[in-house]
Amino acid sequence: GIAGTSRIARWDGSLWHPLGSGLQGGIADVVSMGPALVVVGYLQSPGEEQFHPILRWDGGQWSAWPGSFPPVRPNSGIPRVSAACVHDGSLHVAMGRIPPDRPRIVSSVYRWNGAEWGQVGGELGVDPTGAELYLLHSHQGLLYLTGGFRNVGDRAVRGVAVLQFLDWQPLADGLDSAFEAV
Repeated sequence: GIAGTSRIARWDGSLWHPLGSGLQGGIADVVSMGPALVVVGYLQSPGEEQFHPILRWDGGQWSAWPGSFPPVRPNSGIPRVSAACVHDGSLHVAMGRIPPDRPRIVSSVYRWNGAEWGQVGGELGVDPTGAELYLLHSHQGLLYLTGGFRNVGDRAVRGVAVLQFLDWQPLADGLDSAFEAV
């Protein structure tokens, strides 16, 4: 590791520097949004007892994202934010949860509108073996998603989808397995 850091650091072109006291827990994704650095996963600022799915670094300290999802328990999977990106100027996150009335993970993408979170597109049925949403990516005005999902509502979707007309649509023939980076 890098001396003085805990799971996250900043590169200045020559040296690595800690971001405050760092983070505890698991980092799933990191995105830049304006002057803030946004980190998603199951996260805890050192000295804090609660884990959060989304934390923001403002250049001086870590804080929970305003209007954030409820605090999470590490390794519980309920809820688990697994990916993030900025699309059309708004933060989008992919989150999986296990509803008490369903035997499989149900995942969705959410958009922060500046005041609250709203679901984007429909729920995605994720493979019951525990696969999740891996990647959100904005490219040429479209939002793409990969993961272990096999359907959107009653439509078959093989691991990759694009947001069109306010709903997730299959992208070509899909993927045999999900990928986690572009």
